[in-house]
Amino acid sequence: MSGEGDRVARCPREARLLVGMLPAGCAAFEWRGAINDAPVNPVDEVLVRRMAPKRRAEFVAGRACARAALADLGVRAAPLKPDVSRAPSWPTGFAGSITHTDGYCAAVTAPRTLCKGLGVDAERISRVSQTLWNSILTPGEFVNLHELEPCERQARVALTFSAKEAFFKAQHPFTGTWLEFEDVVIAVEASGFSLFCAKTPRFTAPIRGRFVIKGDLVLTAVSL
Repeated sequence: MSGEGDRVARCPREARLLVGMLPAGCAAFEWRGAINDAPVNPVDEVLVRRMAPKRRAEFVAGRACARAALADLGVRAAPLKPDVSRAPSWPTGFAGSITHTDGYCAAVTAPRTLCKGLGVDAERISRVSQTLWNSILTPGEFVNLHELEPCERQARVALTFSAKEAFFKAQHPFTGTWLEFEDVVIAVEASGFSLFCAKTPRFTAPIRGRFVIKGDLVLTAVSL
């Protein structure tokens, strides 16, 4: 991904990695590089007027990706205003998720007949510093971490962090439950990851998720 931050995307493009991590019928679009180039949709102008430049750029790029994904499924001109939790309000009958990190932004959506909830998350591995590990990992996850080579641990923590964030986004719209990092346990497998959440009775069995690591970027996706 070298030089990625130097490229300026003029519009979102299909996020093929994310599409491959989700059930057939989901749409995903991404924005790579300098996200401050994203044009502001008139619907969002009032919402972004008082935002700091970085937050404004992330918001605008995220909404651009979300609208591109919805348009791919035949839904156009969706307002996507923030709800009480500040997450986007997806059109009736659709689930979705937006994520952004340095030099990358993406959104996914699908009909609720296909997925009750969708969650995606993107993280830069180098940004998940060791000072955060105690707040991210459960005791069992720490044990698994120390079984890895030291050079692999940073990526594992970033993956664990991202997987939990993706699940939080997927479950909240229909459970209304706010979860903490210690409420969810991640087990990383060769083909993806599984997670267990004891906080809510809605999830009595492990849930499967997918991930991709590409350079310093980790992407995770959970569909419910």
